[in-house]
Amino acid sequence: MDTMKIISVVLVLLGLFYAIAPHSVHVSSGLGLGLEHTMHIAIGVILVVIGLVVWWKGKKQAKK
Repeated sequence: MDTMKIISVVLVLLGLFYAIAPHSVHVSSGLGLGLEHTMHIAIGVILVVIGLVVWWKGKKQAKK
């Protein structure tokens, strides 16, 4: 698997964790970063978008 695809999958999965999981899961997992739940959601959405852009860029480069 291409490195760009692996990075994009990791970013999307981490983003989904922050965007969808309940706040108690973030805090108990140790990945809460001391932030409020709304910030976790924002970080999650940003990570998903970045992951999708990396995936798209990787596919675009592979076609060349």
